[in-house]
Amino acid sequence: MTEDRTAKPIAIQDLEPDRFEDLVRQLLHGFRDWRQLQVAEGAPAEGGFVVRGREMVDDGDGDGAEDRPWLLHCLREKRLGPKKVAAMMEAVPMAERSGLHGFILAASSEVSAGARDAFRAKCRAMGFAEAHLWGRKELEALLQQPRNNHLAFAYTGVSPMARRRANRRQLISRLAMKQLAHLHLSAERPVLVRDPEDDRYPWLDDDAGEGRARRGHWRILLLREFSHEGLCFTVARHFAYLDDDGAHWDFAEGMNDAQGDWDDPWDQAEDADEAARGEAEDVWNDLPAANRAWFERQVVLPYERIVAIDPDGDEFFDGPHLYAAPFDDGQPPFLTGAYEDLETIGDEPRQIDPDPADRVTKFPRTTG
Repeated sequence: MTEDRTAKPIAIQDLEPDRFEDLVRQLLHGFRDWRQLQVAEGAPAEGGFVVRGREMVDDGDGDGAEDRPWLLHCLREKRLGPKKVAAMMEAVPMAERSGLHGFILAASSEVSAGARDAFRAKCRAMGFAEAHLWGRKELEALLQQPRNNHLAFAYTGVSPMARRRANRRQLISRLAMKQLAHLHLSAERPVLVRDPEDDRYPWLDDDAGEGRARRGHWRILLLREFSHEGLCFTVARHFAYLDDDGAHWDFAEGMNDAQGDWDDPWDQAEDADEAARGEAEDVWNDLPAANRAWFERQVVLPYERIVAIDPDGDEFFDGPHLYAAPFDDGQPPFLTGAYEDLETIGDEPRQIDPDPADRVTKFPRTTG
């Protein structure tokens, strides 16, 4: 898959020294109305430079006020600490300090909290009316401004405006799919989730080694609810046990009632499932009523991974067909992880988030 350049972060620290200096000068041009900006001889550090500027000032009466002098020090440092900041500012000639209106320190690196404190203290001591520290985060924030979109793209290959437009399109698409899902799907009803790229449907592959048919990239799942993350499906529902202590538990892993009472034309193990369910139900019915429970597992399919919804179905499954991508090793593109809960039946149910460390043995275990 081709990488989306608009999704990459703006990486100021990766710029070559001359490109970084050019970028700072470009950002400086748009910072104030300048009568003059001039790169001075000498540098505060290797790989840095100094700019002196005169800001045009309008005093409001049309006479024009005296220009304000500024000084900018640009540094390329891996990390900027308080000692480095203090030493750099002490190097500003005494004769120049008293006449300065503003001071800007621009650095390509992260700036520590101690360095920021040292910068503010030195600027106050030197009597600057304005002082600005542009570390990596501040420079990246400047590039995020719409007026600097051309600079962001020219120097980093990233367009914040294009990224915002892409994010907006993704949001609109997600909301539209959410509305379609609410229109065509119903909670507690089965849905056929399909891989749009699997052209084998509705025929299953043959597995000669096993002598059984192998499922294609589609599954009938029970839609539990609509959540803020996406569509929540119940993929497992088992007889379960909860101890009186509210911690120890078990579930019948050999059966699964998440299949429901609908016909699945692709289910190859109905007889085996029924036998396991009957055995588990016998154990469950022998439990005290207060200890009988249901164990459920839910997974979430994000709205943005839904490609299309066919509400009418076909002759193989007449419920809604939901196309989602990308399938991975035959599995639908659910969010990583699953939600699990265990709740007892009865008028006063108890509910827990089952901890595997507290599982005991009440039901038969599957093998293989």
